[in-house]
Amino acid sequence: MGYRTVDTAAVEATPDRPCRHRGLADLGELTTMAINRFEAEPGEQLPLAYHYHDDQQEAFL
Repeated sequence: MGYRTVDTAAVEATPDRPCRHRGLADLGELTTMAINRFEAEPGEQLPLAYHYHDDQQEAFL
């Protein structure tokens, strides 16, 4: 089984978010886990709203 390296800064940010959000799960072909890169200035909101997932784990970088 191999692996690959992805430059997360090169992934296009998701539009219409309160901060810079990059979804990375698709790059890793993940189906039961979400990996997201958020970049926020002090005081900026990270997710759109508090939420939870019944069938998925979520990691934040």
